[in-house]
Amino acid sequence: MNEPTKERISKLNMYLIAKLSENTGFNVYQDNVSETELNEELNGVYDYIIFSTGGFSKSDTSQFTLVQEISIQVATENTDDLDGLQVDIITSLEGISGAGPYYFLNSTKGQIQKGQQDNYVDALELNFTRSFKYVC
Repeated sequence: MNEPTKERISKLNMYLIAKLSENTGFNVYQDNVSETELNEELNGVYDYIIFSTGGFSKSDTSQFTLVQEISIQVATENTDDLDGLQVDIITSLEGISGAGPYYFLNSTKGQIQKGQQDNYVDALELNFTRSFKYVC
């Protein structure tokens, strides 16, 4: 049931991972990253992206369109230009002139603790939506 919609969701996830990875050079994970992955894949360097998908809502403009919230969390200790990184991420997902499958909503800046250490690294959270048709 709903195979075309599920396939579209999978393609949107693959698009997100590919675009973020190629345009930032960071590893991209879905939902979380473990300490083992941080140590083995990233050699303990906090330069990574986690994306999470949220719930669905109906579109205001179409009865057969679902809208889903997407959260992009970035941890980086080696990026001097956080504003530039944000713009790169937005453009990666929205596409040129907003032609991509994601719609940017807002972003925030902060810091996160680096593991159990007394060090902190820069953190960004960017929120997007994506929409797709479904047939019930």
